[in-house]
Amino acid sequence: MNDKLTYELSDKEYKEFIHWFHGTYVKLRKARPGRNDFSCLKEPVEMTVKEEIIHARSGACEAYILYGAIERLYELETLFVFYDMMRFWAVPKRLLGRVEEANAWRGDFERRIKEMGKMRISFQEAADICADSRFAPCRYIRQIEEVKAEYGLLRVSRREMEHLRKLGTFPYRMIGEQMVAAGRRGLIEITERAAVIHPYENITGAFYTKQTLYLAEKEGDGLLLPLAALGGMEGAEALMRVCDARCRFNNPAFRLKKKSVPLMVRWNMPGKAAICCVAAVAAGAMILGALNGVNGSGGIKTSVFGAPMTGSGERVADSEEVSGSDLLVVIPDDAVFDAVTEDGTFVSSSMFYRITLPGGGWEISQDQYNSYDALRSDWGQVSVTGGLSSAYEGDDVTEMLPKSKAEYIAKTYGGAAAFDSEVEVIDYNLEKSGDWTVVSREIRSKGGEGVRHVIGLDVYGPKRYYSLSITPEREDDVSLQTARAVRDSFRAADTSVGICRTMEEEIFHGYYGDNVYMTSCLVLMDHAMSDEEIAEKLREVKKIRNGAYPASGDALAVRAPESKWLGIDCPSLQQNCTREAAKAVARIFQSEVILYDEFDGDLLMVAYSDADQKHAYERAAANGPWILESEFQIYGKEQNFPEDLLKYMDISKEEAEAIWKDSSYVFQMEKWVELVGHMTKMPVPEEFVGFHGAEALDEAFRVVKE
Repeated sequence: MNDKLTYELSDKEYKEFIHWFHGTYVKLRKARPGRNDFSCLKEPVEMTVKEEIIHARSGACEAYILYGAIERLYELETLFVFYDMMRFWAVPKRLLGRVEEANAWRGDFERRIKEMGKMRISFQEAADICADSRFAPCRYIRQIEEVKAEYGLLRVSRREMEHLRKLGTFPYRMIGEQMVAAGRRGLIEITERAAVIHPYENITGAFYTKQTLYLAEKEGDGLLLPLAALGGMEGAEALMRVCDARCRFNNPAFRLKKKSVPLMVRWNMPGKAAICCVAAVAAGAMILGALNGVNGSGGIKTSVFGAPMTGSGERVADSEEVSGSDLLVVIPDDAVFDAVTEDGTFVSSSMFYRITLPGGGWEISQDQYNSYDALRSDWGQVSVTGGLSSAYEGDDVTEMLPKSKAEYIAKTYGGAAAFDSEVEVIDYNLEKSGDWTVVSREIRSKGGEGVRHVIGLDVYGPKRYYSLSITPEREDDVSLQTARAVRDSFRAADTSVGICRTMEEEIFHGYYGDNVYMTSCLVLMDHAMSDEEIAEKLREVKKIRNGAYPASGDALAVRAPESKWLGIDCPSLQQNCTREAAKAVARIFQSEVILYDEFDGDLLMVAYSDADQKHAYERAAANGPWILESEFQIYGKEQNFPEDLLKYMDISKEEAEAIWKDSSYVFQMEKWVELVGHMTKMPVPEEFVGFHGAEALDEAFRVVKE
């Protein structure tokens, strides 16, 4: 059997594979093609076929594959093809000699699949080999839903991932136990049946969301890592420092950049994948809380009314009204928000809950996007995360969560292995109370930083969901009883009445959450239109469907007296920057329309339509054509500058195209801001472009909501 094969598929061989896949293979699976990436088949390949393992290199992709990762070997007219639970590989028969020799090669290959199909990689041995004092190998476990959620970063929809499952071409290697280690040449991604090396020099960007770290690559699939498995942001930053030190040249790609678009908007139902991921990795997240404490950042955030704030200037009243559930309370009008009062009461103006804390000076940090509160004192640390219940709309939360202590322990010990720590699940309980689902848990872990006790609570209600984590500094009976009392004092605020309702009405509600907005549509208002007419048209805009999002969520339009442009922020237009969507908005407003959106920081989309919807198109820009073609399948004229913008600009076509194709921009939205800044013949207010807080819209603007 030939040991080492070096080759590159000819055009004829590649076309034969494509024809076989879309014909024979798809019919065999009784599915439809869906979205598949065959880029590795277009690259020169070096493949060493050994008795126990296959070493394959395609472009910058380098993998060590066990035969257990291969279901079967397919024979085509000129090729042998196999799928390794992540990608297809094709071996030309011309390399194997005569027909008899090719048949012998196939027989030997199939024998190895059968005899060695149960072999698995020893994670302990791999960890010993990859041991590094600067960055210890991290182990974690992923479920199918978590992989689907992470692939949302790559703009692969939930529906497409389901198609891949039907096809049998889902990235199954990413499911189950995993490990990542920092090798000398690159990051080593290890699964039960394969190991892939991601060279440091090949990495073009490091992006993160609340759940996932994504390392983009020039070639190959990139690397998706659960942020929790790395130890949160501190662990991710430590990993980037190691990568930067081992890269052969100064690579700015290892500077972490936050995703400008939340993970939840990548999916068919906003937030579905995000909440699935939260539920599936709850155990790992709790261990992180035990080992690393609260991972908050930033200064003390004030409420929209100033902080600390109060309705009447007094502290929270002792009495409260319970409405509908023991977990739901009405916040008195004289409540103090975003500060711990003398009696220990803390009421959040961003996430709308109340909790009672032990005495002592508390440092309070709140995320500017209202997704977490971090509270610290000498006594301990408390973190609260959460969001709107629309994140899991249509899903049964109880089906996502561990049902019992035993199931929770299984997930917890899987995550704990990554930290070489001892973990004890003291308590876990899931119960349903009317419209509420409540999970209480208590974990004790022993690791390099000593013993940590984490007491937590997850609350899923009809309007909001919360996750509470409490870590006292000392593990004595008094501290633990106090922590349990803090957990038991947690109450969600009833936002349908009282001061919280007033705050809900006064706080600006854009698509991305409280107090923020990002317009993604410009409508040229060349004819008079009242606010009532605009609101009516916004209701029509909300109904525009792109096959991914429901017709729900807030919509708004912003106007400024010195501009003829109307800026629109609407969920139906987010991630829907297409020619068809532009034509739909133009039909509704009977006006010229420009849509724009940024994907993952490295892709800018612009769509245009004239008022008559006869001239419409969509265009895209990135830091290079290879990104557009390899990552987003955008070719030809769709990469060109949207020429209709020139009639509003003070620069030439050549100058505009130079900006459009400039590869020096870190974020593509910065490129769009510069281009819009040159539209001086028909100025666009700078507050319309980018991600802003509601305070940016001062009295000079008129906001129309639907």
